[in-house]
Amino acid sequence: MAWYAARVLPAGRHEGRGSGGGKTVTVRWFLRPASATLYLTAFVYGLIGAFYWAFALEAVSDATGENSLMAPLFWTLMGLAGISSVFAGAFFVRLGLRLGQAVLFIALSAAIALLGLAPGALPAVLASAVLYVPTFMATSSLLALWSYRVFPE
Repeated sequence: MAWYAARVLPAGRHEGRGSGGGKTVTVRWFLRPASATLYLTAFVYGLIGAFYWAFALEAVSDATGENSLMAPLFWTLMGLAGISSVFAGAFFVRLGLRLGQAVLFIALSAAIALLGLAPGALPAVLASAVLYVPTFMATSSLLALWSYRVFPE
């Protein structure tokens, strides 16, 4: 990917919109009214991620035993499912940011609930892995798109 980027991107420094205008970034710039919901969403996203990444594998291992093949299968499925997040752009074009966020947070909740309610049940564990990662990654895209709308500079 680095080779491809070096081939297709223009060389030299890029002066984006808002740069070079002599603007100083201040606390007030960060605390504009439109940023409050963005920050709250990013905080909740971080909490969800911290808990899931920290405890998901432990819940699977506790429920299935340390020598189970469930943990490697869980990680493998998470990685494979993550590839589907390349469609996040099309997802947001179709639904928009607001509805897209609602769908993503419902899906994140479902992935966590599946793992929390049935950590040893193979179908629940597999569904949680397949649902969680692409949703988590698409939410990262959501935050990037939303940040650009709030801070276009």
